[in-house]
Amino acid sequence: MPAPNILINTQTLLEPLLNEIKQHDTVAVDTEADNMHHYRERLCLVQIGIGVRVWLIDPLSPELNLRSLLEVLQTRRMLMHGADFDLRLLHRHHGPFRPARVFDTMLAAQLLGHDQVGLAALAAGFCEVTLVKKWQRADWSQRPLKEEMLAYAADDVRYLAKIHRMMRKQLQDKGRLAWHQQTCRRMIDSAQMPAMEITDPWRIKGGRHFRKRAAALLRELWIWRENIAEHNDQPPFKVASSDFLLQWPRWIEENPGSGFGDAPERPKWLRGSRHRSFECALKKALGLKTHQWPIIPKYPAKPPPRGSYQDEELLKKMVAERDRQAGDLDIDPGVLASRLSLKILARERPMNQQLLRKTSDLMPWQFDCLKQPLLKLIHDHVRNNAT
Repeated sequence: MPAPNILINTQTLLEPLLNEIKQHDTVAVDTEADNMHHYRERLCLVQIGIGVRVWLIDPLSPELNLRSLLEVLQTRRMLMHGADFDLRLLHRHHGPFRPARVFDTMLAAQLLGHDQVGLAALAAGFCEVTLVKKWQRADWSQRPLKEEMLAYAADDVRYLAKIHRMMRKQLQDKGRLAWHQQTCRRMIDSAQMPAMEITDPWRIKGGRHFRKRAAALLRELWIWRENIAEHNDQPPFKVASSDFLLQWPRWIEENPGSGFGDAPERPKWLRGSRHRSFECALKKALGLKTHQWPIIPKYPAKPPPRGSYQDEELLKKMVAERDRQAGDLDIDPGVLASRLSLKILARERPMNQQLLRKTSDLMPWQFDCLKQPLLKLIHDHVRNNAT
């Protein structure tokens, strides 16, 4: 039977845990947030596991400051599962936070070729326990937290030490421990980068290409959704999906001379005060004069331009070669190299290892696996298409 969990909600209760962490090199860590339930995301719980003991820290407690905890955690190896979101969460709300070392069991499972990489699957396979995932989408900002929720949160770190020991050995046996270390370092670096938050309608995927009346319509409906979400303390996606917002500027592009009276029928779920405010936003957008239409801002980060026919042909060959190599390694192709990475190489066509390394964003282990076949494909492509 596991040791009882320890709930920490004051600075006095936190001090013994800090001393305990300082005596261990490795600590299991997880977090819970409320982004599925509220307009503004908050860190709601931090779980710490050492051996069989689990501490549950309440960041929402007014009597607790996490700074001392995060300072000591940064100096330890942190065992985590799917750590990318957790690291970004800690960095955004309690940063700067940059751990020195992370062992991510999900990344390890990917590099070992596991078909299922979720924590529940790993706990079942390595520890012969069944994790209850009932509270995965719970509102972790509620207080007091239910005992069942606390037990669920504790289980997210309780088995990581055992899983880590076994997976680390497997990585060593396969010669992939360095691969995992590089991948974890890449994840840590990525978590330090500012998040691309949707702070205007043009950040919605597919929204940036709209112009004139269509852009005006998207802007007003985006403002409508944000205002309702903030007023009701809801995530915007619970007010209306991005697909719903995008269908209206698409309609006005297809029917450029249409007005308010020509608008498509509203969905049945849009009713009451929310329907009335939507109608006001729609009418306002369609009534704007030309000079009131928005000017789409230019963003520094742009997706790579669409390649030529020759680029696309080379890309297909690169993807096929990546898939073949991944099959030989028994890992998912996306783990070996993303399609975007290959797309850049197909466009730039570096002709030697130095240029290939400089052009690509491949990690050293990925580069070593792919450098020779990719360079051969590039050389063959250039030779066959020489004029």
